[in-house]
Amino acid sequence: MSIPGAFGVPPHDDFNSYMQRAQLPLMVISKARAQNMPADGEHSHRNKLQVLQGGRRRLEVIEKLSSGPVEADTIRNFLAKSISGLDSAYAADATESASLPAAGFDVPTLRPGPPRDMNTFARWIEDGPLRTLGYLMRSTVAETQSWFFEQLYEGGINAKLIRVFGWCQEKDGSAGPSQMDETSLLVFSQPPWILAPADVNSFCECASLPDDLSTKKRSKHVLWAQIYDSCIARKTHHFVLTNYSNWVFGVFSPGYTRAYVCATSRFDATDPTIIELLYYWLASGMRIPGTLQLPEVGSRETPVDGYEWPCRAVDIMPFHSAAIQRLLEMD
Repeated sequence: MSIPGAFGVPPHDDFNSYMQRAQLPLMVISKARAQNMPADGEHSHRNKLQVLQGGRRRLEVIEKLSSGPVEADTIRNFLAKSISGLDSAYAADATESASLPAAGFDVPTLRPGPPRDMNTFARWIEDGPLRTLGYLMRSTVAETQSWFFEQLYEGGINAKLIRVFGWCQEKDGSAGPSQMDETSLLVFSQPPWILAPADVNSFCECASLPDDLSTKKRSKHVLWAQIYDSCIARKTHHFVLTNYSNWVFGVFSPGYTRAYVCATSRFDATDPTIIELLYYWLASGMRIPGTLQLPEVGSRETPVDGYEWPCRAVDIMPFHSAAIQRLLEMD
């Protein structure tokens, strides 16, 4: 046990309690940007993401679950079993640390100034919840010490509209492209002047994705297409969408034919906290025992709120196979 500092003990003294108490600070928009914020309950109409057109996507059904991704008791039971008695030598010696404040813990919090553009907004996501999440995962799961959050597509055509962070494994120069592209979780972040709370609700209420976005191009469909394409490209099923104040947790079925999204969680949620949800969702994406697992192809298991997963040809083929690539490229 560490000697308490002026503000408490370090997080590695009790990871479970830290995650239960860690809170995302309130994000206040800069005065100049606040003038362009949508009124309460209104859509922003600024989500002009550029995505590929055509009918190559195979997302048939989007289901909204009535509750959050997982109950607090489920998360805390998992954490109690997996973290109790943990050797925290890595966390104690690490040069990194958590950055979210928590009552009773001594944490060097990093709080960027009021966001005024995409770059300053992205720092609120990267320096707060994602930095803390990476530190917690590397400190509690030894196999993840070579994993980190990487900002993807920084120079892309949508760089002023969205930032995507992937939990990626650090590879040496000899790793092939297929290895380099694998991730366990994608976090999609858009500032609230682009992704307003009303837009988040529309995204969650969306029940299907049109085959042809050129004729029915709405922001919720374009956002779903962006997430679908990115998850396919990075070979991941678990994703998170956030405007910082609102957090949505989602997962695709094994063949990417169905998607499930959970009720929105607020940044100041306490039962469970956002960092608890993120930790559990990331652990699920990494297939850590005791978390939500995608069933094997053809399984009758119903792990997500009683829903069954479809079994199609694309579920059986390896993602990198030439056959599935041709299926995905067909119009």
